[in-house]
Amino acid sequence: MWSGHTLSWNTPLDMRIKEAAALYEARTGRSVDSDEEEIESRTPYHKLPHPSDRPAIKYTDAETPVQTAIYTDGSKTPNGVGAAWVYIREGVEVKKKKIKLASYCTVYQAELAALRSATEYARTLKGEEVNIYSDSKASLEAITHSRSCNPQVVKIRRAIGEAEKRGQKINLHWLKAHIGTPGNERADELAKEAAEKLKTKPEYDKRPLSEVKRKIRERTLEAWQTRYTHSQTGAKTKEFLPDIKVAYKTVKDKMFEEHTVQVITGHGAFAEYLHRFKLKDDAACPCDQITPQTSTHMLLECPIMGLSRYDFEIQTGKTMTSAEMPTILKDSRLQLERFCKEIVRKTRKMNGSGSGSRDVQPTVARP
Repeated sequence: MWSGHTLSWNTPLDMRIKEAAALYEARTGRSVDSDEEEIESRTPYHKLPHPSDRPAIKYTDAETPVQTAIYTDGSKTPNGVGAAWVYIREGVEVKKKKIKLASYCTVYQAELAALRSATEYARTLKGEEVNIYSDSKASLEAITHSRSCNPQVVKIRRAIGEAEKRGQKINLHWLKAHIGTPGNERADELAKEAAEKLKTKPEYDKRPLSEVKRKIRERTLEAWQTRYTHSQTGAKTKEFLPDIKVAYKTVKDKMFEEHTVQVITGHGAFAEYLHRFKLKDDAACPCDQITPQTSTHMLLECPIMGLSRYDFEIQTGKTMTSAEMPTILKDSRLQLERFCKEIVRKTRKMNGSGSGSRDVQPTVARP
């Protein structure tokens, strides 16, 4: 059972249920840990403004920014997360603000934090038409959607809507990043300073759902690893894939071929396996008529596979040993799969359909 779960990357059902339940709780705003920061939960739909009160917000692609505008940006570096905006009037920097976010926040959250703070400031410029520039198209797209329940988007839309009711126009523009626009470059500089140098308490610390999903997944993998390690089944699979996380990285991009699965699990046309189910008279390998013919024996020891094993080791520069199996699977998968295919081809020829016949006696090949 555990071999099947691991090789197909199907999370055990009970663990999937617990994972789904934890994710549901997270989406409703309840933290995975009781002492953990508040999760960035969606604003309940019934708390959004009535459709008739929702402003129709659009943004434009800006080629030539105006002289008076607010530029925003968000930044995430190995040292922290920050956001910033700068208000420039007729080419002169009038006001700026740097915003510290919690280290686990995303760039998207930082971009929205900058826009949220900028729109709140824009409302104080009563009577003025304000142009706000951002290089985050994803953030601007979210703001144009009247049904978005992202809490920061909701606040931005509310600020713009309230400004419109007072006769003030707040215009949003998308500006391509890193093309030398002074205001945008300045906002980028300030956002990086906020991320790396600002030592204040984070102004925004809502944990993103993506981070919570990652943490829930990690806990599932840890529980799976414990169960997998102590399980009485899947011993052969563990020789190749002792670590569940490594198994995931190995399997997620490409499933194993049929022949490789048979060798990894030991479930195939091997004399020991067939004998166990009374499909063959004995479990011995024809190489010496004594050693049980297991997939491990064929892969690591059997002289019948000596030439193929020698070719594999020459091609990969790796010695075929049990301890090296995880590394071989990671670094030389294509060559290993070819070797496994040859093993299965020869064992099928040796053992036929499992009728118990020993008529086929292979020639022993030596490196």
